[in-house]
Amino acid sequence: MDVRLALSTTFDCPFIGRVAEADALALLDHLIPMRPDAEICLCDTTGRADPAQVDSLVRAAQARFPDVSRWAMHAHDTYGLGATNVYAAFKAGVSSFDASFAGLGGCPFAPGATGNVATEDLVWMFERMGVSTGIDLDALIPIAQDGAEIPGGMAGGRVRDAFSARPDACATRMAS
Repeated sequence: MDVRLALSTTFDCPFIGRVAEADALALLDHLIPMRPDAEICLCDTTGRADPAQVDSLVRAAQARFPDVSRWAMHAHDTYGLGATNVYAAFKAGVSSFDASFAGLGGCPFAPGATGNVATEDLVWMFERMGVSTGIDLDALIPIAQDGAEIPGGMAGGRVRDAFSARPDACATRMAS
């Protein structure tokens, strides 16, 4: 059975603030031996991480735990750095990312935290970089538009709105 170990508030905690890299690694020291075959997901639950912090922790964790073969990143977009933090994790070797259509979600114990990074933003970014996601952006955008209309939802992301403003550009958006 595949197991994912999601380390919530890896980078920042709503109660104590920025999490020291040494503290995150120390927790992984205890958890990884219990399930060394698990995918390890580093989570920016509050959305207050920055790309340098993500890059540093991902690289330090991979160096410390070379036998872990699967790494993931969970990013919120509270301060507009969700996609940038995913990119930093990607450049450091992570290939699995959490996202939500229309950037929906939130964090009940982190007041003010927005939803996850928008799936459509990550698909746009990776596809523009030549990294295939296997996700049909033309099919995703209308779903994300519907999701953004959910009453009480906190929609996020940019790509959905950019495409909504120029529906005539939809057929050529990935080629340009």
